[in-house]
Amino acid sequence: MTVEILARLKTKPEYAQTVHELLLSVVNETHKEEGCKEYQLHVDVEHSHHFVMVEKWRSQSDHDKHSHSAHIEELKSVMNKYFTEFSLFNMTRLS
Repeated sequence: MTVEILARLKTKPEYAQTVHELLLSVVNETHKEEGCKEYQLHVDVEHSHHFVMVEKWRSQSDHDKHSHSAHIEELKSVMNKYFTEFSLFNMTRLS
């Protein structure tokens, strides 16, 4: 069963460009992972320090492996420095 994840991240405005580049790196590495069906980075057009990741995974196991990958562990290591908010939603499509 496909796993769909929505992650919402807000950073301090002064770190918007740094975080943008970091997240693009995460996207590039994630696209190489087995089971990644979709991994998209979005930014709010009015608030360049608000980001959303849209993820689709072949299985929960694939997502679990991703959650412990080197690039995600690196991202986790700088969360407190760069991010003011982080929310992760495991979604079920209704329509």
